[in-house]
Amino acid sequence: MPSVTTEEQLVPTICTRVHRSAIVRADQFMHLLVVGDGSYLLTLRCGDELIVSVRYVAIVRERLQLSSFS
Repeated sequence: MPSVTTEEQLVPTICTRVHRSAIVRADQFMHLLVVGDGSYLLTLRCGDELIVSVRYVAIVRERLQLSSFS
């Protein structure tokens, strides 16, 4: 029986990995900011801020665009 990761158990249309240590509900994304050192900071609706890994920036941007059309 293949092992199933936590990420695979979550519905991918609801949750998005933003960093190797963070999976967030996409409906909580507020905005993405490029910080002076070239890193990315995601602000959530609750006001919390998370670092976004470069490898996940494209999907975060995509989810932000989709949520702006809802």
